[in-house]
Amino acid sequence: MLEEKKNSTRSKGRAERQLMRFLEEFSWLLSSYSSADFKLFPKVLSKKWTSIENGQIVNYVSDNPNIHFLTGALPGIFTDEKLFSTNEEIAEFSDMALGIRIPRWSKISKYEIIGHIVCSIQGLDDTRLIRLVKALNKVLAGDRRAQKLVSRERTKKRDWNLIIQELTSAD
Repeated sequence: MLEEKKNSTRSKGRAERQLMRFLEEFSWLLSSYSSADFKLFPKVLSKKWTSIENGQIVNYVSDNPNIHFLTGALPGIFTDEKLFSTNEEIAEFSDMALGIRIPRWSKISKYEIIGHIVCSIQGLDDTRLIRLVKALNKVLAGDRRAQKLVSRERTKKRDWNLIIQELTSAD
């Protein structure tokens, strides 16, 4: 019984010393990152936490869902020959609807234009994009009325801003 008490006291002392070493190292680590705002830690974890299930990313929340949507949707839209048959039409849409000017669009390939737009989207203001995302979402979701409207108005070479306004006017 006396031997068990000695072993228990030693284990307790060892655990306390180990805890003290941990706290020393932890305080050193915290002081070396003194400029970091640790209050943001839970927010960052909850927003950026991702996992992969069955080959797909789940639990990811984009900082800006509108930009995230456009980054994925625009390449498919721009390569649709019914909507955009020429580089000029893509450059015109980019300038009018997104405010992104494509320098020398006539001298570069369609895919270079699309890449320029996709890369430039990251810096756009969300307020400008909300209406565009709503309009494009209707077209991509298979809304027949929206698809017919876009097709009809594009054959008339109508301004993209007017088409977007018409697509979102029912909202």
